[in-house]
Amino acid sequence: MDRLQSLRVGAVVLGLFLVAGAVPASAAPAVLTGSQAQTATPTDTTLAVQGPTGPVSYANPGTVRGTLQTTDGAPVANRQIRLRFENRSRLVTTAANGSFAFEYRPQSTRLGSQPVEVAYVPAQSSPYRGATATFTAEVQQTTPTLTVERSPASVGYGDQLTVRTAVTADGTGVASVPVELRINGTLFKRVLTGTEGTVSTSIRLPADVPAGERSIVAVIPYEDRAIAGRSATVPVTVERRPSTLSADATAENGAVVATGRLATENGRAVRNQPIQVTLDGGAETVVATGRNGTFRARLSTEDVPADTDSATVTARYAAASSNLGTSNASATVPIAGGGAAAPDSADGPLGSVTALVAQLRARLTIPVIAALLTGLGLLVLDITVRRLGLFSDTSAESDASASATTTETTASEPVDESTADATGDSTPSAGEGRADESIQSDVSVVTDISQVSADASTTSEPRGAEPREGSEGAESTDYSGVLGNPYGAVAERSDVTVVSDPAEVSDQAAVTDSNASRSRTVGDRIEAAMADDEFETAITLAYEAIHDELTENWGLRENATHWELVEWCRERDFDESEVDAIETVVEAFDRAAFSVAPAEREHAEIAIESARRVRLDGA
Repeated sequence: MDRLQSLRVGAVVLGLFLVAGAVPASAAPAVLTGSQAQTATPTDTTLAVQGPTGPVSYANPGTVRGTLQTTDGAPVANRQIRLRFENRSRLVTTAANGSFAFEYRPQSTRLGSQPVEVAYVPAQSSPYRGATATFTAEVQQTTPTLTVERSPASVGYGDQLTVRTAVTADGTGVASVPVELRINGTLFKRVLTGTEGTVSTSIRLPADVPAGERSIVAVIPYEDRAIAGRSATVPVTVERRPSTLSADATAENGAVVATGRLATENGRAVRNQPIQVTLDGGAETVVATGRNGTFRARLSTEDVPADTDSATVTARYAAASSNLGTSNASATVPIAGGGAAAPDSADGPLGSVTALVAQLRARLTIPVIAALLTGLGLLVLDITVRRLGLFSDTSAESDASASATTTETTASEPVDESTADATGDSTPSAGEGRADESIQSDVSVVTDISQVSADASTTSEPRGAEPREGSEGAESTDYSGVLGNPYGAVAERSDVTVVSDPAEVSDQAAVTDSNASRSRTVGDRIEAAMADDEFETAITLAYEAIHDELTENWGLRENATHWELVEWCRERDFDESEVDAIETVVEAFDRAAFSVAPAEREHAEIAIESARRVRLDGA
């Protein structure tokens, strides 16, 4: 075999090694077991409900009766089922004939004659599909009693303020009522009352609450609803605390970059506050501090006099509405007047070296580095082959004969692609993990590199795995966190859920059950909801994925409200960025569940992006 042929073989071998090292083990095609591939098709159901005979209110409830049957008339007998209505859920048990009854106390329903939709929501493992029905109720209003308490009576920036609210009607607590908490007219949190009609939450006082005597206002944001809107107030004293500000400056081409940090006297970071940054004799700008209290501003030196050798950058914090005191900091940086802040090649050898290094760093991109390493590897391989005499001319004929025999044998054998997934969407179910991820040890070297490309194109990448760069049809969305969990892995749930169109939820469930070859993830369901402009459903799915993960694997109470979930996370050792992401999802869910205005695409996209960042890999 000549040297050209040896180089071709070497290139193929090196390519195989590079591909094997670049593909993670999780990208190996998964093989579905028989139990995964064979799932019984759920049975369609019909739901019938009959509303109360007279007017109803929270103080004067009525009885709703109904039946749940299959489409062929067989009763769904002696089974505990979950019904959802008014953003609430209730467990009831059917009788032998499929009938059931429950007490209906309207809360968020509008006044007057109103249609009330009831949805049967089966568990993921249920042999039945969901169904919906509607009854009409004559709704009257009940005026509740709202109380609010706070502790302590005086707080400053960063202090924890505990607020407890209670909603009662006729002496009994009213559950699942939204309450907005405002300080100085600014909404800080929405909470949901628990089973006893009470809820406690904690607020860390932000910087933008002015110092002085302020009020905490609790509001039930209902208008013309079965539960009347109410408000309650409690006073609180906001103290002014000192702040500290640091500043530093560096010179770049035609600009000065100022950096620094805003903190309290004891070093606690202050985020989302305005910092005024000024360059003496030059530009001025205002920037906001980040999550760690840091800021960065770039100021042009064009207006600096030409004979200036140095410039002073001044940073100042003096927010008009704040409970933190003012603070200042400055830094001086040497510059060449008019903006040439970086060393030029004319400055001497050091400047030339610096410029050369900068140019090299700019040109050494990842593709260039990869090409250089590949070329170096081929050169080393060629030298090794020639020194060891692995492919000498004396054995060329015998090698060629053996290669021809091997090629003919390989070509005559059919390729078994029974386990290949042409779509690349094969995903193991939640309970079974990945089956048979071992790689075959019989690797035959193919001298035609085009055949390697053809074979590689048939390799599937499971949904949720990060696709290889340049892979055709690769998915750009990463659902490897909580959104990568199989949808419906957690059974019946008791928390508040928004169902914008339960009938469509049932249709989606039918699609999921008919596609038995793989389990749809929460991310799949969210993508489908966004494609159909069902933004409330997408937000709810993102929230439920986080709630399910926390209740199943981290010990969160099943009946914890969404705001209690956030406080529970803050009490744990979760990464602060993940807790912030969880709070963003909860805020979007709160708007979707309790706001009169419909959810916007922007709200859903922010919530979904935040949910993608939630991994919860460790406590």
